Amino acid sequence: MTSVFKPSNSHPHLNACLNYLPGLDGMEAACDGYREAVEALLAEVIERSGTLDTLIYPIVFDWRHHVELRLKVTFLTGHLLFEGSKATIPPHHRLDDLWRDVRTYVLKCWPDGDPGELAEVDAHIAELSRIDKDSFVFRYTLDKRGASALPSALTHIGTVEFRDVVRRVGDTLFGICAGMSEALQAHCEMEEAYSAEMRTEYEHESIDAEYERGW
Repeated sequence: MTSVFKPSNSHPHLNACLNYLPGLDGMEAACDGYREAVEALLAEVIERSGTLDTLIYPIVFDWRHHVELRLKVTFLTGHLLFEGSKATIPPHHRLDDLWRDVRTYVLKCWPDGDPGELAEVDAHIAELSRIDKDSFVFRYTLDKRGASALPSALTHIGTVEFRDVVRRVGDTLFGICAGMSEALQAHCEMEEAYSAEMRTEYEHESIDAEYERGW
């Protein structure tokens, strides 16, 4: 059997590249990929009359996973920025718990910001968490006992409205993550500049001391 997990010689321009981005950059790439998949699938069902009733499962699953990855990347960034240490990636899939931690860092990063600007994110993550607590519902539809995992009241999803919320909430979460990353970079650069200044001052003091001893 021919392995599909290797480069193609006949179509080299269509080889997907993996394992070239380290650490959080690789996680960020996967995060962006899931959102791009959501946008592509939504365009398929809205603009080209794709099969709504089947594509809605990967659409919602990919969107939920994008949000989970975005929150985890932001949490790790915020922990490094405000706690001064690296955190481990939270092993669970609960968006409400992840957002609670991230939201704390958001308010620390922008203490004068308007909490009302986070209202739509609050509401959307609460709704996602209520419908699919542990990222199970849109992957399997049946639970481990064989019963429907979908909430009985969930019978329709408006794809146009879903797309609009995806774009607004996705852009807000991206902005938070990017802003926190910039704050972390600025903090690291300031610490490095301070350390360099202290090293220079120490070297000057050492030279002065040597000069005085020479007299």
